[in-house]
Amino acid sequence: MKLASWQYFYGSTVSYAEYSDFNAFKYMLCGALAAIPTCWTAVPFEMASRAYYADLSWPLEYRRNYKSPLNALMRIPFEEGPSYLFKGTLPIVGRDLILFSFFFSTYAWIKNKLFFLWVYNDFSYDYIKFLMMMGTWTTATLASYPAYFSREMVDLWPKERGGHCTWNNSYWTAIKWIY
Repeated sequence: MKLASWQYFYGSTVSYAEYSDFNAFKYMLCGALAAIPTCWTAVPFEMASRAYYADLSWPLEYRRNYKSPLNALMRIPFEEGPSYLFKGTLPIVGRDLILFSFFFSTYAWIKNKLFFLWVYNDFSYDYIKFLMMMGTWTTATLASYPAYFSREMVDLWPKERGGHCTWNNSYWTAIKWIY
């Protein structure tokens, strides 16, 4: 869905030969525009999975007795309300926004730089594409990991003495601290 959204935004743009400098930013802009309507799709699944594993760690009298993360996903909107599935969305949305912006822009840049490997040499395009995808996915993951890791820092890491959170229970403060 995210790739189709990116192709929708990128396919509706024009690339003039005189404006090659703009094309470098167009990939990132289209990646960000594609992430905005699609990045929220991962949030309910993350929350349902967290609720299921948290339920396993609670005492018996406080448990909701979820049978699986999918069972938690089906029951939470009726028991807790639909808004419960969208709590703490900033790290996941930020991760997807950064990940897909970096992924598409880096892939297009590497593809433009390494075209000679399959055009003029006898290397298989599928093999070169596999190597390019590994490199771009690695760089995109490294760039977006701090935005996602901030959720663990704020929610799961032990608090300071007195129960105070180092980042004042703010995902944004933790993200800035990591970067």
